[in-house]
Amino acid sequence: CLSPLSAYIANDPNSSCPRVISGDWKLYEDRRGKPGWISQEANSRLRFPLQFGIAPRLVVTWLRSYTNISDMSLLIAGRTIQLLSHWDDPSQHVSQSYTQFFNAETDMLQDGWHGNGVLGLGIKPNRRLDADFVLLQGVGMLKAKLISVVAC
Repeated sequence: CLSPLSAYIANDPNSSCPRVISGDWKLYEDRRGKPGWISQEANSRLRFPLQFGIAPRLVVTWLRSYTNISDMSLLIAGRTIQLLSHWDDPSQHVSQSYTQFFNAETDMLQDGWHGNGVLGLGIKPNRRLDADFVLLQGVGMLKAKLISVVAC
């Protein structure tokens, strides 16, 4: 998105602020210099009001790690998309930001999409919609971290 219509960026003090619907979502640095909206309570819900343009796109960045992390659900436009936060590959011993691009206007959502394929949400042009992020109950420590949500 070269000209975002909605931008929530954790390290930008002039960024818009999402709304906590339930749970313990807070904006803070869990590591020095690495802010994000963080939750450690199952079913916590954070809402981002979004404005989409003529060619709807959505870009979401969150923390993925090999340990102490839980998956989230993205609920938008009547769809639920699971955002994987734990690396599937046991050799991935890193914690890093992960960005997913959604071609939001198409209806296509290809199987096995994590990292590949077309990610569509069926969003009509020039729509206002809420994107809710929900921390899923996982095994072990509960934690999710959103870094940015941008729509255009």
